[in-house]
Amino acid sequence: MTDRFVFKSSLGQGAFGHVFFAEPIEDEATVAIKVVPKALVCRWADPEKRVPLEVALLQKVQHAQEVVQLDEHFFERSSLYMVMELIPGAIDLWDYTSKVGNLDSEDARSVFRQLVKAVSECHAAGVAHGDIQLGNVLV
Repeated sequence: MTDRFVFKSSLGQGAFGHVFFAEPIEDEATVAIKVVPKALVCRWADPEKRVPLEVALLQKVQHAQEVVQLDEHFFERSSLYMVMELIPGAIDLWDYTSKVGNLDSEDARSVFRQLVKAVSECHAAGVAHGDIQLGNVLV
């Protein structure tokens, strides 16, 4: 399945995975692909159907406008691949504040409102994020 994409560049890396900018071979929109080594997928929503907990939880909150959309997921070789929407021009809040500096009060309020709305919608769907940090918030 990875042969459907051309991996272009790294968008970021965390403790459990690496996110890449990728272009589909077919005429589709560019995407972000999170690659997680299968050995690091330690929690399963449905082990028989091979659905990692992260995928199942993300699927439960796809109705939320503030949540990155998951197009598909699959296993190939020794990794889980999560194909997600690419938000043009977005960077995480950590990189933004590192490069630009602190948000002014109006922008901070706007980001915080969107973050609270996203968390509220996740909680209403029975999902608690558990790792909200600057690196997980896109602006």
